[in-house]
Amino acid sequence: MIGREVPSSPVVATHGDVELRFHARELRGERTLAETARLVGMNRDELARIERGETVQIRFETLAKLVSGLRCELSDLIEVVPTAAAKEGAPWLAPLAALRAGRGRPGLPGRHDPDAMVEETLPAGLAATFREDVSGEDADELVRRSAFRPAIRR
Repeated sequence: MIGREVPSSPVVATHGDVELRFHARELRGERTLAETARLVGMNRDELARIERGETVQIRFETLAKLVSGLRCELSDLIEVVPTAAAKEGAPWLAPLAALRAGRGRPGLPGRHDPDAMVEETLPAGLAATFREDVSGEDADELVRRSAFRPAIRR
């Protein structure tokens, strides 16, 4: 095994703007698959499928075996990583994060006006595009109230 490159961690799940990466192979290190399977107390083929990210579900007992046998923390075994879209900073992520943080909610003292929040968080020029889309004559009334959804043109 010495000198061999360890394959990258497989993505085992994706949801929204995060993905889960499983690091069982990296944590195995220089040990063989058979040695590691004996160490953690599981079938060699099952461990191989887990390392390759080919399992669709995993039991808590199996996670406990891996953590115990590999002498690691669960956070060493499973990593939460932002997806490419989250890393690129899609223009709607900043206003969405601001809303989730409580900024821009009407009626709360000391909070920003939603329109001002859009101006603050979107790149220059993009807020104006939203304004044009939501203020047109053919814009639906509910859409006109929201600066975050462009009007549906008919």
